[in-house]
Amino acid sequence: MIGTLALVALQLQASLGVRGTVRDAVTGHPVRAAEVEIARTTVNTGDNGRFALAGRAGDTVRIRRIGYRSAAIVLGRDDSLMVDLQPVALQVAQVDVRAPASASRHSAVIDVRAIETEGVATARDLATRLPFVSARSSRSGVALSMRGSRPEQVLVLLDGLPLNDPATGSADVSELPIAALGEISVLPGADAATMGSGASGGVLALSSGSGSTLTVSASSYSRAGLSAAHTLKAVGAEVRVGGEWGYARNDFPFQNTERTAAGIPRSEANEVRVNNDERRFALFGSAIIPSAQMTFLASRTERGLVGPMNVRVYDNARGTTDRALVRVAADLGSWKVAGGTRLLRYHYRDGLAFVSRTSSMSLDADAERTVGSVSFRLGGGADRVYGSNLEDATRPRIFTAAHYGWMRGRWRATAATRFDGVADAGARLSPAVSVERQGTVTFFARAGQGFRAPAFYDLHIVSPQRIVHPPRVGPERVILDAEAGARVHRKAATFSAALFDRETRDAIVWFPGTFSWGPRNVGRERVYGAEARFAVTLDPFDLDVWASSRSTALRLDIDAVSIPTPYVPRVDGGATGRFRSGPISVVASLSALGRRPVAAVPDPSLAQQLPAVMLLEMHASWSAAVRATQAVIGLGARNLSGTRWQQVAGYPSEGRVWTASLTLRPLQ
Repeated sequence: MIGTLALVALQLQASLGVRGTVRDAVTGHPVRAAEVEIARTTVNTGDNGRFALAGRAGDTVRIRRIGYRSAAIVLGRDDSLMVDLQPVALQVAQVDVRAPASASRHSAVIDVRAIETEGVATARDLATRLPFVSARSSRSGVALSMRGSRPEQVLVLLDGLPLNDPATGSADVSELPIAALGEISVLPGADAATMGSGASGGVLALSSGSGSTLTVSASSYSRAGLSAAHTLKAVGAEVRVGGEWGYARNDFPFQNTERTAAGIPRSEANEVRVNNDERRFALFGSAIIPSAQMTFLASRTERGLVGPMNVRVYDNARGTTDRALVRVAADLGSWKVAGGTRLLRYHYRDGLAFVSRTSSMSLDADAERTVGSVSFRLGGGADRVYGSNLEDATRPRIFTAAHYGWMRGRWRATAATRFDGVADAGARLSPAVSVERQGTVTFFARAGQGFRAPAFYDLHIVSPQRIVHPPRVGPERVILDAEAGARVHRKAATFSAALFDRETRDAIVWFPGTFSWGPRNVGRERVYGAEARFAVTLDPFDLDVWASSRSTALRLDIDAVSIPTPYVPRVDGGATGRFRSGPISVVASLSALGRRPVAAVPDPSLAQQLPAVMLLEMHASWSAAVRATQAVIGLGARNLSGTRWQQVAGYPSEGRVWTASLTLRPLQ
């Protein structure tokens, strides 16, 4: 009897109330809805990534979450755990899905929910806040550039599904509903070893958002917006649905300056921009359980397509874009599988007699399995494009990839390779390696190769006015994309910096400036430079500063003329400062762009460059609890100085814009 009582006492002593937190190993963010199992008892982590279970010393804790590699930990006598899950090659995890990323690179993560009460009412506004990203707009759409890349070289993902139009090769993020987004990962540099074609300049990974929210906004030039989302949790599942509506008249005054061929001002007139309106509507939804996730989005955007200054032929032109996508991902035993489809339709009419329609449909599927330290992926898909401006064409594609991770002490290394087969582009092998030494100062380095298959417009169109077959355009090849840098994190401050160099052969470039402008393969393109970011939090102040400097060169012939890449600034940067005191918050954001060449000539004069510009944004908000709801009222102004600048030559901006918003959220 005494022995039995002693055994029971020892068993009770060994029992632990285990508490822990599950985090993303790359970003350090909590992982929601992860499945934690101890002795056949299972719980799911909450929004803060935490869990609590009963266990005994010697029990094995198993943690699973779709989009992450599973982890197993043997319990000791400590009743507190901190578990870092490694993201898999293509994340479709939880609502906070992020892009495939090695920690051995320079990157940035933006929490959309944290800044949507700071005057950021649309995805277009959000694009101007992204560090290491240059955003430009001509007809309300937004084109993105990273490290001097062209928009077609930036791959944009939503929960792992590419959003780039197979017809043009680029993605317009301004059409996305901001209420659908949760986090944004900015990953400059080629990532073809993971993502394949299109990721030769960088990856912008968008994740679905979480929580419930309602926002009403208004600003200058008859702009108004309404967005809402609601989250339901039941039986271990989380379902989020929402919608967004937006309208803008956007007919603003500007100073129209006519110039001679030599760039000398000839006449000036005060005019009003016409046919510059926009209407947006979107529905979205997501559903997640520990072993599966689904994402859905449908949207329509209609815009008046205003032309350049002094060009009135576009005064009645209009364009309509319809988008729909569905993606499903699941864990099936030891396999992680995902599949999705996306539809994109564009309708253009010039107000006279010309009408064109272009539609595309894409299918994607992949499967992954991890064996030891090696992850294997295989998959494929197809793109189909048809319309009045293009021949009906279908392009199938397949790929296989492998990723190996190695860790020892403070050292971490990865090696990845991917083999792509794309119709019209042949077969391509894209390897990449990275290494990192963690410590008070973390050093990292990465090198890889990449490629981009020609888009359908590259293959079939010379200009919007002339639909002809251009000379054969082949795929562009990134023969080296390398970076090296360091990160330092000390208490409330973080600093990171990197040097980078990218060399591309047969770059696919559309040169502006002539009626029959069209694509061609440029013999060599090189971009090299440096970028840095500094962030500090000293309650009640926050400060985030980033800057980038680069040199670009397009060599039309290996031993002939060299020109700068059009519209790529040599320097750019930004800074955001926040002050919070009780219910009051004040945010100031500064963005700067250096001179940007607009002509494809060896030595552009000042008349062939857009001038440098510095823009200041201010926003103040006041929050209060109303029963079980948090209400945030915001007032602010963008481009506070009223600078009449041009993102693209001939397309003036609206100057100062006043903003107001009201956001309602349920209290946690």
